[in-house]
Amino acid sequence: MLDRRMQAPGVAVATLNQPERGNCLSDEMIAALLGWIDEMEQREDVSVLVIEGQPRVFCGGGNVKVFRNWGAWTATERQRYVATVIQPLFRRLVHTPLLTVACVQGAVVGAGLDLLLACDLRFAAASASVRTGYLDVGLVPGAGSPWHLSRLLGTSRALELLFSSERRTAAELAEWGLFNGVFADEELQPAVARTCTAIAAHGRDRVGPLKGLVRTAAEESLDTHLDRSATLLALLGEARAEGEQT
Repeated sequence: MLDRRMQAPGVAVATLNQPERGNCLSDEMIAALLGWIDEMEQREDVSVLVIEGQPRVFCGGGNVKVFRNWGAWTATERQRYVATVIQPLFRRLVHTPLLTVACVQGAVVGAGLDLLLACDLRFAAASASVRTGYLDVGLVPGAGSPWHLSRLLGTSRALELLFSSERRTAAELAEWGLFNGVFADEELQPAVARTCTAIAAHGRDRVGPLKGLVRTAAEESLDTHLDRSATLLALLGEARAEGEQT
């Protein structure tokens, strides 16, 4: 279901490996990803997490089995399920001190878009494509894609993508600002590995604070941001001075 490996010093990779089910975010897949994040956060030598799928499908959406029976649930049961089973993964990817990276091959559908958007950096193969399709099944995104898209692309582009069922290419969405880079299929994983290895070489004590500084910047005032920056600089400077003395 979820293959795990260390790609390089400081870089851990999780591969969604249920292609027969479209790599959908089943309850079990979500739990496995959360468990992996828990495990990697406990390791002081890990700074970067990479999530990837299969060559033909990155992630095909949410838990189809659940949504087939969606109508039999009460509104309270549906809300509880989304809040307690689905959303914790997407919150965790944003708030973990580890840098999270989506390495996207193949198709991205529905909740697969939420998954890649929750990652800090997103890289895609030229053959990758994205389709939302929420309105086709009478639903709205429940795991953060409107929040992320409005910040990444602006309101107009976010609405255009979410209201359309059209399949968008990785190159087109990179022009919009969704992907950090698009590579030939055979070059994607080596390129992502190089980028992540270079970042991880700085160590978690530097990667984590910088991620936090950027992630909180849009939600706070300039004065609060500068105060936070000063505190982090003081702490990092102290750590650096201690390192030079030892």
